[in-house]
Amino acid sequence: MKKVRCAVANLVTAVLVSSSFLAPVSSAYALEFSSLSNNEAETSSSSSLSDFVSEDTEKTAEADSCEDTEETAEADSCNSEVESAAQPAQSPDSSSVDASFQYLYIAQPSLSLGAMQEAAFATASDSDVLTSASLSFVSNFGEERSVEASAFSGNAAGFTFGQDLLVARYFLTGITYQVKDSKAVYSVDLSSEDYSFDVVSSSSSSDRVDNSDDMSVYYADENGNPVEAFSIEEALSGSEDDDGIAAYSIDSRSARKNVRVIALDAGHGGSDSGAQGNGKSEADLTWKIVSACKTKLENYGFKVILAREQSGSYGSNDFLYRVQRCVKQGAQAYISFHINSGSSAAHGAEVYSPTVNGADYTQVSYELAQKVQNNLVALGLTNRGVFQMQVGDEFAVIRCAREAGIPGILIEHGFISNWGDANKYFSDAGCKRLGEADADAIIAQFPKSSWLDYSSVFDADYYLNKYPDVNEWANGSKDKALDHFINYGMSEGRRGSEAFDVQSYYNEYPDLRAAFGTDLASYYSHYLMYGKKEGRHATGCSKLKGAATKAGGVDYAPVYDPEYYLSRNGDVEKAFTKSTYGGVTVVDDSAVLRHFINYGMSEGRRGSEAFDVQSYYNEYPDLRAAFGTDLASYYSHYLMYGKKEGRHATGCSKLKGAATKAGGVDYAPVYDPEFYLSRNGDVEKAFTKSTYGGVTVVDDSAVLRHFINYGMSEGRRGSEAFDVYSYRTRYLDLRKAYGSNLKEYYLHYLEYGMKEHRNGSSMTGFEGYIMSSSFTSYEDAAVHYGRTVGKHTYPTSVYKSKGSASIDEFCKILYEEASFEGVCPEVLYAQVMKETGYLRFGNLVQANQCNFGGVGATGPGNPGYTFSSVREGLRVQAQHLKAYATTEPLNNPCIDPRFNLVSRGCAPKTTDLNGRWAVPGKGYGEGLNAIVLDVLCM
Repeated sequence: MKKVRCAVANLVTAVLVSSSFLAPVSSAYALEFSSLSNNEAETSSSSSLSDFVSEDTEKTAEADSCEDTEETAEADSCNSEVESAAQPAQSPDSSSVDASFQYLYIAQPSLSLGAMQEAAFATASDSDVLTSASLSFVSNFGEERSVEASAFSGNAAGFTFGQDLLVARYFLTGITYQVKDSKAVYSVDLSSEDYSFDVVSSSSSSDRVDNSDDMSVYYADENGNPVEAFSIEEALSGSEDDDGIAAYSIDSRSARKNVRVIALDAGHGGSDSGAQGNGKSEADLTWKIVSACKTKLENYGFKVILAREQSGSYGSNDFLYRVQRCVKQGAQAYISFHINSGSSAAHGAEVYSPTVNGADYTQVSYELAQKVQNNLVALGLTNRGVFQMQVGDEFAVIRCAREAGIPGILIEHGFISNWGDANKYFSDAGCKRLGEADADAIIAQFPKSSWLDYSSVFDADYYLNKYPDVNEWANGSKDKALDHFINYGMSEGRRGSEAFDVQSYYNEYPDLRAAFGTDLASYYSHYLMYGKKEGRHATGCSKLKGAATKAGGVDYAPVYDPEYYLSRNGDVEKAFTKSTYGGVTVVDDSAVLRHFINYGMSEGRRGSEAFDVQSYYNEYPDLRAAFGTDLASYYSHYLMYGKKEGRHATGCSKLKGAATKAGGVDYAPVYDPEFYLSRNGDVEKAFTKSTYGGVTVVDDSAVLRHFINYGMSEGRRGSEAFDVYSYRTRYLDLRKAYGSNLKEYYLHYLEYGMKEHRNGSSMTGFEGYIMSSSFTSYEDAAVHYGRTVGKHTYPTSVYKSKGSASIDEFCKILYEEASFEGVCPEVLYAQVMKETGYLRFGNLVQANQCNFGGVGATGPGNPGYTFSSVREGLRVQAQHLKAYATTEPLNNPCIDPRFNLVSRGCAPKTTDLNGRWAVPGKGYGEGLNAIVLDVLCM
């Protein structure tokens, strides 16, 4: 028996690290000729390389399959060590001889203070019998120590020590030993290597496993297969049964169950292009086949490790180290891809595996090889067979995989030297078919059903009874039912057993929802691997618990209740609620929260009963001044400050404290936001925002800016309290100063008018101003005429041809012409009636002149101007009144022949016309006012 062949350092490390007993505990070290002299190193290297397989020429089973055969070696090629060269010659006269060793093992890289460390060591030759051994080490403080071996078994020694070591890092410096029948003292120098361990305080290592109870080491049986022992002593004793086979073997399930990490080796590569033929290169073809295989395996769910990349600096002997590299990365099976070469007649596929020797991974290797070969033959390749390679006569990759304790095969996908194989199988499409066929075989050998024990979530009878469609498809097969459950049922949320309800498991655990979202298959897997051990409930939760409210370090709970948000927003519920084929309803609560944060807040969607962004917006003008209509900022403010400040989150339905101040000026005397919006629909439409969430926000600051920048200039009325037109009409000095620049009237009132007690209110009654808006309608004036003199007195016969057949038409034209120039229509009506005796005339001016104000009439023989129509005559009179009342320009072209003879703006009020329009004119204006007031009574 070969004891503790842990010189395969990678094997020991990989097995120990993956051990369920020693999770973070163990490491192993191996020197590969580092302590040999130069001559010895050269001899060893030369020997080892000559004994390794040269994959330039690969071994085949048929005489015509290859012109050159691949050599194999019994030496431990995977360890780059040859036993015949490893042991230096023994000399009884030599007091000290440099030596190598087979392995060095340290149990605890990090050792708790006061705990015991264990180490194991074996010489390079299995024939040695150790009689003494000493291990030397030094602390990082310079303290040197040594311990004697506590146990021996053949060429192996064990050391137990460390209970008295202080907290420090300790470096192994050397090993000295003696063997039976020799006086020589052999020395192994470790000082140039970093073989070390730490002693740490118990508090810093409380999470580590104690080194004395859960120790595992590995040794090799006589066939070189790794065997697990449960103590160093057991490893040293060999633990042989009557047949000389180790009693403790690797878990027989390890090569069949839970194999999820596959290493794919595209043969050759780098400087080694492999076989050549028919215009093709082996290294290129194997890469294409591996790529197709990798894609299909990854789509199925395997993790794939590549032994090489498409290009790189790979030496001609890189194949010697590929298995170790992959095992270090966690590979659980190794498949090497090659293309054969031989005579032009040789053709077909063949697959190599290790000889089945009772170890499960050799049996699995052979089964996998058979499946691969069957698939390749099904593609049309000639069946050249599956070959079991004998120990000592194996390809290097098969030997290394065997010694690593994992399934390993080598595939020859036809002959590159054969035109038929090359033409049919080595195109890009052909390589894809080959790779996918290989993947199908790997999937068949390691199906998902073998990855885990699904019994805690799956009962075949339950599943078949619950789902008739599956029962029909599986034809009652429990194995097929399990395949369906793994490949489809879990992702569909189908219930696999009475004992596990994925709906309940999803509902109850927010940490799992945060990790897996709506990937239901992950919930089954979590329960299998962790949940059941953690004591998590598998059934009984019908309602979502602990729905997410936190994201990015912020708890949105004060403004967000997931259940409320979903109930108020059907589109969100629809978007993030998934009903599966298996009848499971899952709400992705993390996605719902993200929606609220990324969209809902900016849309003004209400997230909870406790917070109403409409109310928060309405109540606080300081926030509106800061954030405007950026609604998301209101939620954020409440979360960060508002709640702490005791601000109200609900209850305010009307905008409070709307902005009236800007640039240091308070516009409140002339501006009421609510009034301004109610009177100006275009402004309300422009600055009122109705959000998707039903919030109506008025940007009161923007409304104020509109009033200041546009409204005042346009003469828009900003409040009930101030009427700019009345203000302008009342004050001649302001009209002289500002003319038609309406904004200046607002500003004057704000800065001076109020202090001067000027009247800015509307002229609700006639105040004698010639320039003002109307107080009545033309119909009222027509009624007044009829009541005064009777409508029958209207000179229809005269004015019908002049554009006005009735008093109603006459008054309508009058109101239009007066209003167009800004003249008070009632004043113009009063003057027309006073000047014409209610259109009965009788003095100098006659009805057919259409001169209703006696313009130009100065005395007998000079009756004044004649105008062509009623409208023209009324327009002239309106313009003439405007000339007296204001300095503002006319709106229509001037047709008043005496307009420029008037001192503009000399008579703003009707009483100012006394002595101006009429001479001497005493009581003229008062008479006009009396008529106006009479009209107002209509």
